[in-house]
Amino acid sequence: MSLQNIKASNRGFTIVELLIVVVVIAILAAITIISYNGITNRANSSSAASNAETAQKVAEGFNADCSRYPASVTEFRSGCTPALSGVAGQTPATTLPTAVTVFRPAAGTGTGTAPATVSTATIAGTGTAGLNAGNGTNAVAIFITGTAAAPTGGVVVTWDYSTGAVQAPAKYTYYGAASSASTFIQIGS
Repeated sequence: MSLQNIKASNRGFTIVELLIVVVVIAILAAITIISYNGITNRANSSSAASNAETAQKVAEGFNADCSRYPASVTEFRSGCTPALSGVAGQTPATTLPTAVTVFRPAAGTGTGTAPATVSTATIAGTGTAGLNAGNGTNAVAIFITGTAAAPTGGVVVTWDYSTGAVQAPAKYTYYGAASSASTFIQIGS
C-alpha cells in the first residue's frame, strides 16, 4: 500500500454527514424530552388525584365516627375526636396528612357543574392565592355542601398537570351527598 492510498482512505467526514448525525441526535433528544415531560405530568396528576382520594377517605371516616362530614380544614386534620363524637377513648379513624395543603378559594353561589359556579380564576389563583402547578402535587381545594354547621358532603378539586389547568369537573372527587348539581360553599379554616 502506497502513501497516496493511505492519505485517500483517511479523508474524514463531510459537513453533510456531520449535519445529518447532529439532526438525528436532536430529533432523538426532542422525543426523549417530550416523553419525559408527559410521564412527569401524568405522575404529578396521579399524585394529586391520590391526595384528593385521601381527603375523600378522611371525610368518609369522619362521617362514620361523628355522623356528619368535616366542616373545616382543622376537622380534616384532626379527625373526629372523642369530644365531637361523645364516645370516650375514641381515636380518629383517619386524618388528612399535614403535607397536603388545603386551599379555601371563595365559593360562588348557585348550582351547576360543581364548583363551576366558582370561577376558574378564583380556584387557579397565582402563588399561594389558589390552586396551581406551583403549589405542588399536595395541593387540593375543598368545598362543602349543606351548611357550615351541618355539612352533607363536599368536593375535592386538584390541579391537573397533564392539561396545565384546574382539574376538569368530570374528574372532581365527591363525597357524601355532593354531586355535580350541588351548591357548594367555602370550607371553614
